[in-house]
Amino acid sequence: MKLSIKKIFFAIFLLFTLILSSIYISMKYNWFQNSTLKIGAIISLTGSGGHLYNLINSMAMAVEEINKYGGINERKIELIIKDSKTNALEGKKAFNQIEKKSKPLFYISTLSTVSTAISPLAKQNQVILFGLAVSSQNFTKINDWTYRYYTSAQNEVTPIIFMMNKSGVKELGIVYLNDVYGTSVYEIMKDEFLKIGKISAIENFTNETVDFRILLKSMMNLQAIYVVGFTSHLKIIIPQLKELKYKGNIYCCSGFSSIFKNIKDTDNVFFTAPIIYKKQYSYSQKLNENYQKKYGLPITHQAAIAYDLIKLIKGLIENKELTRKNLKKLLEQGFIYPGIFGDIILQEKSRDLLFPLYPAHVSNGNIKYLW
Repeated sequence: MKLSIKKIFFAIFLLFTLILSSIYISMKYNWFQNSTLKIGAIISLTGSGGHLYNLINSMAMAVEEINKYGGINERKIELIIKDSKTNALEGKKAFNQIEKKSKPLFYISTLSTVSTAISPLAKQNQVILFGLAVSSQNFTKINDWTYRYYTSAQNEVTPIIFMMNKSGVKELGIVYLNDVYGTSVYEIMKDEFLKIGKISAIENFTNETVDFRILLKSMMNLQAIYVVGFTSHLKIIIPQLKELKYKGNIYCCSGFSSIFKNIKDTDNVFFTAPIIYKKQYSYSQKLNENYQKKYGLPITHQAAIAYDLIKLIKGLIENKELTRKNLKKLLEQGFIYPGIFGDIILQEKSRDLLFPLYPAHVSNGNIKYLW
């Protein structure tokens, strides 16, 4: 009889254990199914970098396409978006707010000044930070949690020097944004141009500057002027140079390639541009068509990068452990990614995913590449 009672209690215990295990597995499965894979996005939606609002659209489009087919490892992606207001302190504040509440798999931020300020927080919290629209030459040297998918200050300068050499420019004036990005490009341009000519005037400006004519007047007789700033600055500086009847060549950074249609007079304006604006470039044509259909505007290269990065991460981490530590490990191994900008190569231990820029100008209302 005692043996029989023991057997009964054992059976009851075993049954109870199985029920609890089933409940636990079910709860864990439901939590996994319902929990989203979070991405923190600290974007310049307002302020002088507010033109980057379109990154939100392109990221949302990439997320929608991925989630339509089940997300990553059966987890839907969720974007956690905050506005940096094109301000370093606001960017850090946004990071801390997202980190406290959501702890995303990784972060995306825009602009050199904001992203440079956030980078130490990424290291402190052991989370990958991707800088987009970040050209500061030394950005990825800050720490080993900081990556860049964009172009560099050196990449901005090299095609410009090529065009200046071809045009025989020997005397130059430089106007640059006085922040991490503008200073980085200016320093490289200064060093490179002094190998071929003389810099006769240098002026800098702040994010808040709207009237550049006083700065520009001292350069009216120079052979060429190089301008570095956000697209919001280029939209003002180029027309003001034309208003002052400047007759020399104007050279500027790649941001111009995304706004040239908004500027009436683009004669004698030369700039750098990524390949995606080339009509015959099939990789980006379909993306541009889909983006225009959805948002009513052509996609810019800044927005295309944000879209491409989401797709890149999906391909990199699918069917693998979705942790911050593992994402870092996968990135450190390096890879070749066939994306919107062609084959992007991340060398082992490198943290720069760079796409090339090409010399260009506007011809018949379109970008014409000069190579």
